[in-house]
This record gives sequence, C-alpha cells and structure tokens, in this order.
Amino acid sequence: MGKKTRSPLTLLPRARPQPTMSDAVQDTVRRMEANSRLFTELSLMGSHIDAAGAALVARALASNSTLTDLSLAMNPLGVDGAASFARALERNSVLRTLVLGSTGLGDAGTVEIGRALTANSTLTSLYLFRNEITDAGMAELASALEANSKLVRLDLANNRISDAGAAAVARLLGVHTMLREIMLNGNCISNSGAADLARAVAGNTGLRALNLDDNRIDAATLRSLDALVRDVARRRSA
Repeated sequence: MGKKTRSPLTLLPRARPQPTMSDAVQDTVRRMEANSRLFTELSLMGSHIDAAGAALVARALASNSTLTDLSLAMNPLGVDGAASFARALERNSVLRTLVLGSTGLGDAGTVEIGRALTANSTLTSLYLFRNEITDAGMAELASALEANSKLVRLDLANNRISDAGAAAVARLLGVHTMLREIMLNGNCISNSGAADLARAVAGNTGLRALNLDDNRIDAATLRSLDALVRDVARRRSA
C-alpha cells in the first residue's frame, strides 16, 4: 500500500481586530479632568471614539475649565455621542471651538447639539461638515440658534441641505446678528435658495462671509451673491 498523503491545512484569515479608543485618548480624558492650565487645545480627530468613548470625553468636558478648542472630527460618535456632547455643552462655560465634522450626527444628532446651544453662551465656532444633515435638521438647528447670541462661525459644508434649508438659514440671519461666517459649500442649494439668502444678507448687520461654492447655483448668481456679501460687509465696516 502506498503512503497516505496528508491534506494540506487550510489557513483561515485572521480576523482583524476592531479599532478601539486608544490608551492615549483615555489618558487625554484624565488630563481634561485634571484641568491642566497648559491644556487649551485638543484634537482627537480620527481616534476611533464611538458613542461610549464620547460619553467619557463629554463627561470630562462638562467639568473642564481650561479647554477652548476641541476637534472630534472623523469619529463614529453618532446620535448617542451627540447627545453626550450636548449635555456637556449645557454645563461647559469655556469651550470656544467645537469640530464635529464627519461624525455621523445626521439630523437627530444635529438637533441635539442645536438644543444645547440655546443654553450655552461661550461657543463661538461650530463645525458640522459632512454629517448628512438635511433640510429638516437644518430647520431645527436654525430655530434653536435663534436663541443663541454668541455663535460667530458655522460650518455646514458637504451636507444635504437644499433650498428649504437655505430658507431656514435666511430666517436665522434675520434675527442673529453675531454670525460672521457661514459655510454652505457642497450642498444642494439652487438659485431659489440663493435668492432667499441674498435678501437675508442685505438686511443682516453682522455677516462677513458666506460660502456657497459647489451647489446648484449658476455662476452669475453666485458671483452676484459674493459681490453682495463683500459690499455689505465693506459698507458696515466703513
């Protein structure tokens, strides 16, 4: 009898470990809780912070008295993570800049942040780019911001905002005179929405910059609106 041949072993691919919040991030949370005076700016961009990790960071932020700039861009925070930061914003009285771009907020998470800003009186710059925000979320956010008098810069680039959302921004500009810069580039706004914004800009006393690039606005209308914003800003600063 011939020798039996062994069947070759089949090596199954090893499952890749899921990214988790790093020890460095957890150490950062501890530093936030310690309120180090040297700890004023913090970027946690792309640190694999999910809703559970967001709860830890937000809890530290709520009691922190030194941090003025925080970026959490490109983390899967989701709606639950947004709710955690909304609660923190209601208590924090130091943070000036918050970057939540590309964090999976959607409309529901955006609404959570907006509601928190009705109680927050220190945040001046809010970045919500790439969060799949639609007209419904924009309307809720704009309504909430009517009760906020501190926000200066609002970045809503690369979302799903169309003419109805632009109309909501226009209504906000009718009552909010502290906003200086709004980024709406990369959305779905047409000439109709641009016309609403133009009328609002003409009557607003604070806006200095409005970015509407990469929308559905024709070149002539976009040039006209850009010129209007510059002209109004120049006349008000004269």
